[in-house]
Amino acid sequence: MKQLPTVTIVLHGRKDRYGRKVLYIRYAHNYKTNYISTGFKVLEKDWDPIATKVRSRSAMLGGESAARINMALNNLLEQATLAVLKMSDDKKQFSFQTFKAFLSGEEKPPIMLYESFVKVLDEEKSQGIISKATHKAYKVAVKAYINILGNTSIFDIKNQDVTNFMSILTEKHNDNIAAQYCRNIKVVFNKVLKSEQIDIKNPFERTLKINRLSDKKQITVNEYLLLKDYFMQKATDNEKETLKCFFICCRGARWSESMLIQKQHYTQEEVDGVMYRYFIKPKKKTKTAAVVPITQWDAENLLDFQQDGYLLKRSTYNNFIAQLQAISVLVIGRPITSHYGRHFAGEIIINDRAMDRDDVKNILGIKSTEVSEIYAERKALDSIRKFYDAVASMELK
Repeated sequence: MKQLPTVTIVLHGRKDRYGRKVLYIRYAHNYKTNYISTGFKVLEKDWDPIATKVRSRSAMLGGESAARINMALNNLLEQATLAVLKMSDDKKQFSFQTFKAFLSGEEKPPIMLYESFVKVLDEEKSQGIISKATHKAYKVAVKAYINILGNTSIFDIKNQDVTNFMSILTEKHNDNIAAQYCRNIKVVFNKVLKSEQIDIKNPFERTLKINRLSDKKQITVNEYLLLKDYFMQKATDNEKETLKCFFICCRGARWSESMLIQKQHYTQEEVDGVMYRYFIKPKKKTKTAAVVPITQWDAENLLDFQQDGYLLKRSTYNNFIAQLQAISVLVIGRPITSHYGRHFAGEIIINDRAMDRDDVKNILGIKSTEVSEIYAERKALDSIRKFYDAVASMELK
């Protein structure tokens, strides 16, 4: 049997200039607590937390005022208790939002999964927050859930539903597709909760451990060196251009960011006898600014700018991937994508004892960092120096 929420009257929050605090209805369930103001304020010394009432002989209020407030509080507590019982009788999800709706007598229609998800996605697409491709990917995942388990209220989705969805998708397709669909639904579910200001647990958060596809996009140091050797010895001009982009990704850039790099983004400076070479990575996918460390080998072999000032020739992602995968199958025996390079940089940072989360932020740009902050206190240069030390053994002289 489900445990019912508990409701009571409490004195809560900060004091006003007269030393009074607000009396609230406290709603507690599943270790979460929410509050609704009653509109009454009293001094702490005038409140009896055991009896949950204002003391009758309060010096500030007087007996008549205390009786009036206590009568109103009793009525509110009765209404709150009835709201909890009504949720139980109607087999509603015990959410704070549903409780507020019952308490106010303004119960809202159920928020259906498909309609609420599409509404949020369409709004973000029209505002340019998400791309057309991302919009499509999210909707495909939502439609898959609807086709398998039906369109229900977001309050009625249980952890077991997510588990069943994962199992059916895994059997029908594979683990990777199931994980990717669940991840996409989880993201959109959080968007809906934020948009509707609903305080419930996202059932797609931790029902099952979801391994993202990108977690498997790794290459070894030996594979990396084989690709560099092929670049130096056998690659055609077109293949060199493709590998050049991939090696920039191996320094922490995304493909989309690599294609935006221009000569103006490049910096070379010597500090305390160390030559630092790096790009300030253009902002593309996220609103972050990070550095792309350029080693001595990179400087000697990759920094051949085009006449238009860009580092790389204009290309489509599909053409780039097709050639990169053809090269990688030939050289290391399996196809890879540009994101393997970005994960290669991440692995170097995470596995090197001298590097920490700040280095991840400075180089990969996972968390927001303004360009001015990168220059301030020269934090980025310290990250680049440690990155040089970490890849020193991989430099081909």
